[in-house]
Amino acid sequence: MHFNPCPAKLQHNYVRSTLAALIGLATVHLSAADFRASASTTLAQNINRASSAPSQLDAFIHQLNLSASTTRQLTSAWLGTVEGNLAGQWVPEYDGLDEIRAGFSLEARYKFGLGAEVPVLTLRTGISRITVREEARDAWRGEFTARLSRRWADVWQASAHLGRQQDWARSQPYDAITKRFGLELRWDATERWQFAGGATRIWGEWASNAEGGVWATALSGGLGPVIQYAYNEVAAMPSDTFGPGRITYRIYGHANQTWLEASYALGDNTTVAFRYEADTVFNQISIRYPSIFYTLSLLHRF
Repeated sequence: MHFNPCPAKLQHNYVRSTLAALIGLATVHLSAADFRASASTTLAQNINRASSAPSQLDAFIHQLNLSASTTRQLTSAWLGTVEGNLAGQWVPEYDGLDEIRAGFSLEARYKFGLGAEVPVLTLRTGISRITVREEARDAWRGEFTARLSRRWADVWQASAHLGRQQDWARSQPYDAITKRFGLELRWDATERWQFAGGATRIWGEWASNAEGGVWATALSGGLGPVIQYAYNEVAAMPSDTFGPGRITYRIYGHANQTWLEASYALGDNTTVAFRYEADTVFNQISIRYPSIFYTLSLLHRF
């Protein structure tokens, strides 16, 4: 005779109580979560990061981002945050850049004492999956950032940050590692207006794009032996995202990034912001790849 140590009724009660506990736990976490949504439109000048002015292309980039995070006090000085996000990007002029991104991040904040004006150290790491219409750009992205910030006089905040980002892409020209160091300054001008600016130095790799004829001339030595040698050594592949016959290739070097931002609080939970950003990449033989971005964004916290 088979002996069942847990009768059907007890099994049913156990399953029901377990489900109730799980639903209750999820409800507690969701009620404590911070939900945010943002939408932005960017005018990107030289979106394809070309070095030759006639080859530089402009386009509008539209983005939508949804995120949910929960924060817990770990100790008297440490605060921990877990965040998940889902984002979409649409580029009507060059739809090969359309993408969906999903990921999560972990953040730990350490406060050096009591009060609003003590230094704060923030450590953040995350991973995301990027799926792009141009499949060669599909990638896993890992990121790490360390930031030290401090407020003073109630209205000023200064911060320094360093970080590392790596893309494990489907195709070599889009594989990239970048490292950065930057400084930022923020000013709460009024209860609603905030102004900010910063500068960042970046070292690493980027994907660039050139017309097929220009690329062939560079490889054959028509632009000089230095360019010929450098461009014959980099990973490259055909890409029609910016037009037929164009070539995407990987460059190495450093970049200077500067930005200014003005934001206005429409209410307690909604903010509109305008950002100007200028990026200039210098490759391994000091060829310049300048880009400028103008972004209008709307952020709402639920």
